Order: sequence, then structure tokens, then C-alpha cells
Amino acid sequence: QTKEYLSWIPRRNNLIINKYNYYLASVCEKKNVPFLNVAEVLKDSEGLGDKNLYFDDGYHPNVTGMKKILEYVNTHSL
Repeated sequence: QTKEYLSWIPRRNNLIINKYNYYLASVCEKKNVPFLNVAEVLKDSEGLGDKNLYFDDGYHPNVTGMKKILEYVNTHSL
């Protein structure tokens, strides 16, 4: 998520989102389900969501963000 998002929903921050992603990856590994961590292509140098890749809500990827996600999925093998 972006800095703008952090300002209006404090209970959902990057630390919590990263934790959920970690747990999701762990469950997938235990269940032998492929997991691609697309979050890494959406973050800026500070580890926050790159605001150019999100809608104004700072949480949902925009068209450019979705293109980055699809490119990542298509270039990373399971």
C-alpha cells in the first residue's frame, strides 16, 4: 500500500500485509500450492506501494500495476 493509504486506514499497514503474505506463502508451501509474491514488483525503494501503480485508494493496483503483476507472473516459473 502507498503512504496515502497508510494515513486513512491505520489498522492495515505494510507490516500486517507482509505478515499475511508470509502466512499465505507458508500455507501454500505446506499444501504444495504454488505461490508467487507479486507484492515485490509493486513496492518502491522504501518498501511501500509505488503510488504510480495504484488507484487513488492506495491499496488496489491500477492498470499499470496489473500489467506489472501479469509480467511478473509470466516471467517467474512455478
